Amino acid sequence: MEDNLKKPNNKLFSYSEEFDRLCPYFMAIGMSYEQFWYDNCWIANAYLQSYKIKREQKNEELWLQGVYIFEALCDVSPILHAFAKKGTKPRPYSKEPYPLFKKETEQYTEEQNQQERYKAEMCFREWARQFKNKQNNKGG
Repeated sequence: MEDNLKKPNNKLFSYSEEFDRLCPYFMAIGMSYEQFWYDNCWIANAYLQSYKIKREQKNEELWLQGVYIFEALCDVSPILHAFAKKGTKPRPYSKEPYPLFKKETEQYTEEQNQQERYKAEMCFREWARQFKNKQNNKGG
């Protein structure tokens, strides 16, 4: 689409022809005919920058959608394997969306670390309880 914004290779340059050529492009990105021809010329630049931002957002949105689809396929892949053992189950799908911003990512990472510490503490307590029971059984 940005090819429409490139200047033609003609030796004689006509602003009239250039504006005529660009009008449909700017109308396609949301600018009205009246704005293009009669309003401040800087509005066209704002529309162009806005369009580029929207396109980047859409690209990121589609990329994130692909990540979710990929994760879902990876989660279900154990049961799709031709030689999967009977009773094989898919991995559970993520219970919450991925964090998108730095603050959310840091909070998510901290929560994951707390969960891992809690699991490790519970394993250690269970191991200590079993060790204590063995010591009591030997002494008794």
